[in-house]
Formats: sequence, C-alpha cells, structure tokens
Amino acid sequence: MGKLKKILTYILTIFIVFGLCFLILCGCVKMGMSIFGVEAFAYELPSIEEPCGMSTEELEAVLKGNLKNYAQEFLWAEEDYGISATFLCAVAATESGWGEHMFRPNNIFGFGRKSYNSIEHCIDHVAWYLRKHYLNKNGKYYRGGTISDIGKIWCPDDGSWVRLVSGIYGGMHNG
Repeated sequence: MGKLKKILTYILTIFIVFGLCFLILCGCVKMGMSIFGVEAFAYELPSIEEPCGMSTEELEAVLKGNLKNYAQEFLWAEEDYGISATFLCAVAATESGWGEHMFRPNNIFGFGRKSYNSIEHCIDHVAWYLRKHYLNKNGKYYRGGTISDIGKIWCPDDGSWVRLVSGIYGGMHNG
C-alpha cells in the first residue's frame, strides 16, 4: 500500500506542476507577452491594410492626448493610402506618447530627422511613405505586411516596439 501511495503522490505532483505551467502560459498569452520568441495575443490583430471601420467620433473616443485632435486626418490617410487609421495612430502613440512628445516639430511618428509644417502633413507623408516603401512588394523596406515586418526596419530592437504598437493597435479594436 505504501508503494501505491508514493506513485499516486508522484502522479498528482506532476499534474499540479504541469497545471501551473499551463496557467502561467495562458496568463502570458492574455497579457500579450512574448513566449519563446513568439508574439502571443489573446485576440487576432486586424490587418494593417484593412480599414478600421470607425467614424471620426469613434476613433476620437479611443485616442488619447493630442492625437484626439487628428482622428479625421488619420481616417483620410487610411482612405488615401489603404493603411488602417488605427495602425497609424498606434505608431504615432508609441513614438510620441500620444502626440505629447516630439523630438522634431510636428513629427508625431519619430520619423527620421524630419520636421513638418503641420501634424496633418506628417500624417499624410508618413502614411504615403509606409505604403510606398514598407507595404509595397517592390518597396525598399518591404519585409511583409505585418507590424512585426515593419518593426524589423522601423525600429529594430528587442521586440518592444512591435509589442507596444501591437498592444495599442489591438486595444483600439478590442478595448
């Protein structure tokens, strides 16, 4: 009987350890953390080349800081260049703290060493540039059509930029 008790205790211990590991893994997925180098999200991100499907008022409602004032311009850029307004907003939010901090005048995207005459001009120029060079199969920075693909060139870091942009982008759709 003592041997059977030891075997059952051993099996129960294994189930508990694997159960805890599973719960930790599920928690990480829900928080959008990188696990073993793979980006994991509890929801699928919409394509950055699809319209966000929001009105100006709906987009304003999910924007923060100074970016709220430019919801219409992001939507116009979406219409003109076929890049989701919410993706553009997520990049601008990441790069400028929701439009609060710019290292060059009117440059909410932290784009190069450029200054712009206006934030509207910045939004239009960066959307055009992304379409031409990052999302065009013949573009010089094309690596694919995902946030991760763009991040390889836009901000080649440890994946922080991709996680931040993805989190904001996904939050605008699933918030």
